[in-house]
Parts: sequence; C-alpha cells; structure tokens
Amino acid sequence: MSIRVGIIGLGQIAQGYDTPEGPAVTTHIKACLQNPRLELAWIADSDPQRAIAVRQRWGLHAEVLSPDELLARGPDILCIAAPDETHGRLITSALAKPPRLILCEKPLAMSLAGATSVIAACQAAGAVLTVNFMRRWLPHVAEWLRDARAGAFGAPVGATAVYCRGLFHNACHRLDIVGSALGSDDVQAVRVGPSFDDFDPRDLTVSAQMSVRNGAQRVPIQLVGVDGREGNHWDVDIWFSRGRLRVWNEGGIRVQTYVPAGDARPPFAPEFRRGADFHDSPARYMQFVWDDIAEHLSSGAPLRYRADDSFNGVTLLDAAARA
Repeated sequence: MSIRVGIIGLGQIAQGYDTPEGPAVTTHIKACLQNPRLELAWIADSDPQRAIAVRQRWGLHAEVLSPDELLARGPDILCIAAPDETHGRLITSALAKPPRLILCEKPLAMSLAGATSVIAACQAAGAVLTVNFMRRWLPHVAEWLRDARAGAFGAPVGATAVYCRGLFHNACHRLDIVGSALGSDDVQAVRVGPSFDDFDPRDLTVSAQMSVRNGAQRVPIQLVGVDGREGNHWDVDIWFSRGRLRVWNEGGIRVQTYVPAGDARPPFAPEFRRGADFHDSPARYMQFVWDDIAEHLSSGAPLRYRADDSFNGVTLLDAAARA
C-alpha cells in the first residue's frame, strides 16, 4: 500500500526550485514523484490558481484542495511548506486528524515557546514531527553529530555559523547543527555589529557572540550575519579537540569531516586531515529527506532526524533573537 502525501504551500521549496526533467531533486514534489512508495494524493495553496498551475506543470494526479480541506483528509504524511508564520497553526490544526508524520519547513515556530508547544502536541497526538533542515539527512552529518554527543571527538572547542536572509528564516539551519553538536546549556548571547533587512523587516539578519556551558568551560559560538543583497553565504564549522565538521555551499552543499593527522610532536597536538567528504552535485538533498521518511514509515527503520532533536538549536536561535 502506498503512503499518501499531502502538501500545503506550493512555492519554491515545494516545486519552484526544480523542473520535471533533469537529475536535480531539490523540491518536495519531485522527491515524492521519484519514490515509488509515495503517492502525492493532495496539494493545497492559499492561492487556488497557483495550485492548479502546479498540478498542470508537474502532470500530477493529485487532488487540488484548500489547506483546511487537505488537513481534514488525514494524509499519512503532511508536508507543510507554507510561509514561516503559519507553521505552528497548521501543525496544531492537523492534529484534529493526526497524520502519521508531519514534515514541516523551517522554522518550526517563531519562538522557543511555540516550538516546545507544537512538539509536545504532536507527541500527545502520536504524530511523528520532523523539520526540513535538509542538511541533517546528508551523508556523514547525522553520524558525526551522534558521535560528537557521545564524546568520540573529545571536548568541544567552538563553532562559527555564517548566514544571510533572516535570523529565523535562515540562521535556524546553522544553529540547528551547532546546537545538536554543542548543546544549549546556560546559553549566553550578545549582539554585535549591524543588522540587515535583507529578507523581511520582521526577521532581521543579525550577528551575535554566543556561548554554551560544557562542564566547567564555556564553548564560544560566533554567529555572523551577512547582508544577503551583497552576498549569499552559508557556512557552519564546528570544532572538537579530536574532530571537526564543516558544512557549506559551493556548487551544491559540501560536507567535510576532519580527524587528527596523528603526526604531532609533543608538546603539540596533531593537526587535522580530511576524513569523509560529500558534495551534493547535482543537488539531490530533498531525495535523502523523503527516502528516509518513506523507509521509516514502510519498515519502521529509525528516522534520521526528529523535531525532538531541534530543541538545542531553537534555544540558541531564541537566545540570539533576545540578545
């Protein structure tokens, strides 16, 4: 039996970044169409004419509904790709007839309290909730973060996150990865430098010097906001005493891990050498997301990323917003 999917919100991430032809898989619709276990049964948008045009463009058999009508159908997977400020409300409304899994675009909510509330509501309703931080599904990332939390790389040293186009809209990607690695115990944040309205006047791009506690030490986090009208920047670099993870954009998403070279001379510690390397080119990051979700619902295999694992990142985001 196929897994029925409903998508609310038919903008760029749902379908606009892709074309029906070609090897790239960078949208929800194309990823669904390429997985034989998934049936894209319903689509919805606040603009009905856009939904009709999308159905024609992609040659879909999906039924065009209003968002409220789609929620009432109770899809197996509900994908929420509507504007940021609608996410919490749509998730809450969906729980009247809970899907088996909700995949929500980032951010999950516009505050820590909002994110905490929707995660708790989904847990109570028995609906699995995950957030489309697509880099979490790329090869090596989930495994490295798991090992870092288990102490495999020694003590955390620090992290740098560079972004543009809105603290909640885009910094959330970077801080999600940083928070997963470093935690958010006793987070402190001080805003530095200028702020930019390069996305939405309600969601400025800001810079902050942050830190979290690790035992008796504080671990520094540098959040660097860049004016997206001047340059498009995406970079996260996380350092531990015996490991390093860097995720950045360079002709597609790059993932690089580093391990000690093992050739140090006391009293110096070893330098790092490259470990695993992945380049998402041609881009197919959305395929990793949907294939993992389909496998989870089909066989019960563990899901690589659940919203429960987003608390630390949301806590860092909240601290930067309040600084």
